[in-house]
Amino acid sequence: MFERERLEPMSIEYFLAWDSHDDFKYELIAGLPVLKHREPQSLGRATTEHQLLVTAMLRLLFPRVPASCRILTDMLVRAPRANAYYLPDIAVTCDERDLVVSGMGFYEHPLLVIEVLSASTAQYDLTDKLDAYVALGAEYLVVDSNRRYLRVARAMRDDRNDLGSFNQIVVDGALMLHSIDLTIDVGLLYGGILPD
Repeated sequence: MFERERLEPMSIEYFLAWDSHDDFKYELIAGLPVLKHREPQSLGRATTEHQLLVTAMLRLLFPRVPASCRILTDMLVRAPRANAYYLPDIAVTCDERDLVVSGMGFYEHPLLVIEVLSASTAQYDLTDKLDAYVALGAEYLVVDSNRRYLRVARAMRDDRNDLGSFNQIVVDGALMLHSIDLTIDVGLLYGGILPD
């Protein structure tokens, strides 16, 4: 788990107005601000590979996501089960409740959430965040920035029952995102970013 600043717990309203007096990105977990990226070389910022993979994912998303939906970067997603407001790299929402309320500073009903892993956040992104996003009903895609590795997780439900979750890991070949009907070719996604 991440080290937390020694601050008093804050409300989401206070957090959104809070100025950390730095250029770093924070999430709100149990009322406390937590630095999003903790790589020593990044000084709290994403690496070049991280940013290139976010950009590559955005290029794949824009043609597939309907204009009535929103593709968001650097917007908080409320995860009540985790008592947290996470800052995913990318979130897609098509939910009317999110589209109507645009000035809140966070969204609550994402269809798809994408995190590009950093070495310091990988464990947390693959456990706590995975559980929290799947509990929201979102499809959760994890993209590793250090090796060719994609992981998707989503809840499996029928009309009356929660049937658990589905997880798939792909290091070669293709992976299907059901939420937006998109097939991601691992080689094309990572091409020019990470070696074979």
